Amino acid sequence: MAYVKAAMDTGQREAVLLGNDDISVLIASQGGMVSGLTHMASGTNAHWNPWFRSNSGRPYNPKQDSEFYGGKLLYHVAGNFPCVPNFGGDCIVNGKEYPAHGAAANEKWFVGHGAAGEDFACAIYTMQDGDLFYTKHDVVIDGHPVHYTVFNVYNDGNKSAKINTAWHNTVGAPFLQAGCRIDLSADKYATPPDEFEPTQMFAIGSEFDSLERVPLKKGGASDARIVPGMIGATDFIAGAIPHDAELGWGSIVNPVTGLVYVTFFLGPQAAVSRGGYSAIFQLLVDAVWWQAFHTLGKGKRTSRRDLLPWPRKCHRRFREWFTIRARASISARKPNDNRDTA
Repeated sequence: MAYVKAAMDTGQREAVLLGNDDISVLIASQGGMVSGLTHMASGTNAHWNPWFRSNSGRPYNPKQDSEFYGGKLLYHVAGNFPCVPNFGGDCIVNGKEYPAHGAAANEKWFVGHGAAGEDFACAIYTMQDGDLFYTKHDVVIDGHPVHYTVFNVYNDGNKSAKINTAWHNTVGAPFLQAGCRIDLSADKYATPPDEFEPTQMFAIGSEFDSLERVPLKKGGASDARIVPGMIGATDFIAGAIPHDAELGWGSIVNPVTGLVYVTFFLGPQAAVSRGGYSAIFQLLVDAVWWQAFHTLGKGKRTSRRDLLPWPRKCHRRFREWFTIRARASISARKPNDNRDTA
């Protein structure tokens, strides 16, 4: 049965725990860090919890902590988190200075309330960022080994605002290990035009159409689908989702445990076909991410053909659920509503 309740993350961080019979999801109010996405049957948490994440139990203090952490983000970072209104390094957005990955990843979210029905549980968060107002719904549904996130941005100002929205996925040990297989729905890939890290092994400014043959700085190519051991290299690859895709997705298969971690999200074509959605889904579909943790048969070789039907099925079922079942139970607060009760 799906549930939602108050909890504590490491370092005495206020958090919410969502779950059902398949997964549990731990979300800290600070930065919206999803530090836990745990497969209940095996007890495996797929998300990254770095050794350096502060467990002091006190707020970030620039005078005491900046020399080691360099900023508030790394003091609190873990797992997955939203990045708005900027992604990447420090940035000026609409005349305002932001740290790396924006206010959504660095500031504390207000936890409005939790909602639960006969087959779902949901936590609702809000954040005011100048003229921008963010709402976030984190949802679990009975029978779905999936954490659904619906993100909205409202502009309270009297002029247009240009922003970037992103969802930062970071998986880690014990789920992530040498031999895991990476797959993406992208059909084109590229490495940064400038040096990303001194240790990088992939060629700078290269473009390619398969992760199985990524050009190397030293010549030749490497299979980036297979997660290596500790090789001392840090690389960055960007992938472009096909323009006609209704759904984009990425997956990591652990062939030893028989578990697969999948993130899927609305593709470019979804914006074209959005007119077919109901009114409430039109309102909430602006940015939606799903993180799923699913059991595969051990030793099974998994291909894109195996993975694709499952995210599409979950996407369809969630859309049906959100438009029909949640309408009466979950309110998406508009900017002029009573946000302190959201």
